[in-house]
Amino acid sequence: MSDAQLVVIAGAGLVALALVLLAVRSPAAFSEFFLNITSVEFSLKGIRLSRAVKDVREAEREKRGEEPPATLTETLKRLGRRAPARLLWIDDNPPNNEREASAFRNLRLDVDQVTTNAAAARALAAHTYDLVISDIRRAEEGPEAGLDVPELVRASHAGDVPILYYVGEATAGVTADGHVVTTRPSDLFAQAERLLRR
Repeated sequence: MSDAQLVVIAGAGLVALALVLLAVRSPAAFSEFFLNITSVEFSLKGIRLSRAVKDVREAEREKRGEEPPATLTETLKRLGRRAPARLLWIDDNPPNNEREASAFRNLRLDVDQVTTNAAAARALAAHTYDLVISDIRRAEEGPEAGLDVPELVRASHAGDVPILYYVGEATAGVTADGHVVTTRPSDLFAQAERLLRR
């Protein structure tokens, strides 16, 4: 073995030792370091992981007054690997979901936002979607307008497009026809990743 090879091996060993010490002495600093390294990897693919994490954390704080689960970064990494994918988001008040939509876009997922079932029907007829996200209650269309979304998907012959409900208040975790209902931003992304994996 040459001297140059020994130097490279010794250097790699020192870096590994430094990372182990960082992980042991400061798990938070190690997590931040790992997130930065992963962000560099994803940014080469056009995915802005650290921005997506920031968007979801802020949405979670605003809507729930809580910190997201520790698994958030891993969930968003897996979701970023699903790109490119196209989402249709139906909500009569899109600004309420601004951070969440931004996070999806930072993960290189296309998001088309519409405000009514009629607009959703036109979008479903014009495009192919990998996931539909909808609210349920709409001021103009009624308190259960979102529950008509599965019929819109069937009528559009869009195939087996998964549907996920994201609402301000939920009385059940699943609709009568089996679609997940969530109120938590971090769960929105976990459920989206699960549904896109199908």
